[in-house]
Amino acid sequence: MSPVGLSIALGTAISGQLASLYDLANQAPYFGALGGIAIMIGLLLALATPFVRRLMAGVR
Repeated sequence: MSPVGLSIALGTAISGQLASLYDLANQAPYFGALGGIAIMIGLLLALATPFVRRLMAGVR
């Protein structure tokens, strides 16, 4: 499976799980979960940056 296909599958699975949190009367859990996921992904990318830079040494 290609990385593009995997990212689409992962995004679809996550959106399906988050849809159960959405409620017109109380939208805070839905948007809180989206914000939390975005922050976690950002932290993971920030932590992975030094490792990726070492792997990309010499690449221009």
